[in-house]
Amino acid sequence: MQLKRRSYTASFKTKVVAYSEEVNTHTGRKNGNRNAAKLYGVNESQVRKWKANIDALRATDGCKGALRSAQPKWPDLEESLRKWVIEQRKKKRKVSTIQIRLEAKRMAAAMDIMNFKAGSGWCNRFMQRAGLSVGATTSIGQHPPENAIDLMDSGQKRSTRHHYNDKIKTGGEKTDFTVVLGVTADGRFCPPKVIFKRKTISKDTPPEVVVKANCWGWMNEVLMTDWIETCWMARKDPATSPEQAVPVLDSARCHLTLKAKEALRRRTKIVVIPGGLTKNL
Repeated sequence: MQLKRRSYTASFKTKVVAYSEEVNTHTGRKNGNRNAAKLYGVNESQVRKWKANIDALRATDGCKGALRSAQPKWPDLEESLRKWVIEQRKKKRKVSTIQIRLEAKRMAAAMDIMNFKAGSGWCNRFMQRAGLSVGATTSIGQHPPENAIDLMDSGQKRSTRHHYNDKIKTGGEKTDFTVVLGVTADGRFCPPKVIFKRKTISKDTPPEVVVKANCWGWMNEVLMTDWIETCWMARKDPATSPEQAVPVLDSARCHLTLKAKEALRRRTKIVVIPGGLTKNL
């Protein structure tokens, strides 16, 4: 009796092929194409065909049927556009569907292709044929590199105010200081650095804290280069190679000067967060 022609999904086809390759526990041999065809009610020739295309079946959507798709009307244009998208992404440039459509129009004009509209539907079909996708926005809650360092020196200040019952003021209420903290991705801390707004430093400072002073009370270019040696390289188990650790800095001016960057690059690579985005991390 001739079987009625039917359409089968890719997941069904892969299941049939998997059964034909499965070893029977009783006989010690594979089930084979004939037994798989009899069990699932298909032709043996279909099983052989699916087995030959098993790689393509596993790569496609499980709900899809026949491995057919419309052929591109402008294959040369699509191939050039595909190479352009890959080249842009190798340069770490974000490519949107609008940019792809604009570039397609430019290429079509250069190839003298008339009445080419580069609509959104064509763009989606092109990306599907070329195996491309638009990168989705990822969450900031990702696993950072093992040796990443988060240095957020935004000039935050803490006031040491002395409260008295009377109204006598000693000037201590004007004493501000800046604390620079660095923490690694695995939770270890760099030695903290405290910058006081004064000219001299007390000798009774705790040894586990780096204490500095200047007339402003905040980080500058000189203290930034000093932080590299006294805090960055003094952390527990520092990376021996500059390639193995990446400090993440905000866009404070003292991080962006040429002298500070050169001092950092001698010890490590650096990543600078664009201005205004530190609060989003």
